[in-house]
Amino acid sequence: MTALGFLAKNPLLRASLLPKDVFNRLDGSTARVAIFDGRESPDQYLWGAIAEQLGAGELAKPFWQNGPKAPGKEHWKTIIGDEPTLILFDELPPYFLEAKTITLGQGSLVDVLTRALGNLFAAALELPRCCVVLANLADSYQDQVKEVRKIVADVQREASRQARVITPVSLEGSEIYAILRKRLFAELPSEEEIDEVAIAYAEQIKLAEDSGYLTARSLEQVADEIRETYPFHPSFKHLVALFKDNPNFRETRGSLQFAARVVRSVWQRSHNDVYLIGTQH
Repeated sequence: MTALGFLAKNPLLRASLLPKDVFNRLDGSTARVAIFDGRESPDQYLWGAIAEQLGAGELAKPFWQNGPKAPGKEHWKTIIGDEPTLILFDELPPYFLEAKTITLGQGSLVDVLTRALGNLFAAALELPRCCVVLANLADSYQDQVKEVRKIVADVQREASRQARVITPVSLEGSEIYAILRKRLFAELPSEEEIDEVAIAYAEQIKLAEDSGYLTARSLEQVADEIRETYPFHPSFKHLVALFKDNPNFRETRGSLQFAARVVRSVWQRSHNDVYLIGTQH
């Protein structure tokens, strides 16, 4: 989300950081960026805080000055306007938790908040230069998460083509290995050396397959797995993939810390006898 915000506000960063096919679709405009952190509690509520960051604070005043009122879809469209706009929401569940404690009439502030967000999402879908990003809804706020998920689900049903889920790093794929290599190693062996390890490993797997212990796979398939995961053993990813089932585990950061301990253990071995790093180390 931080990277997205910087890229939206700074066109000069885009040429060096974005893939060429994405960069070529952009017109070089600077986008307005509004950010709301659910751990904040502004007097003008979520909608007023967003409007002020977009330079439309006066338009939002009627919706908070004399008590909280949810802006409608058309109000949001007026507040946002036609300029390129990125709205980022992080850690919303704590804000829902607080809103549930504020009584309003027969309900609570969470009812107004739900309507305000629902109307914002509906407006954003009709504004071609507006993008709303709703970040990671942690499992530790189950009740509040349900409120937000219901809003998102309602909007997704209406406009499934526009709304999508983005997973920055999937622990089930090979992307995590690129991060581990970048963060944990100053340098790696040459491609020729990696190929030598990959082919040697593939040949050992082939021997096991020929003995009837394993289902047959091509040597090239096995070698490609090593190239993707090196210097880690391919089986490492099966354990890492289980981490996503732990709601209290910070997936990418936790994987880095876990892998760092494994690497340190390998580094401290008295013999240089590790070709592929695995959890047995």
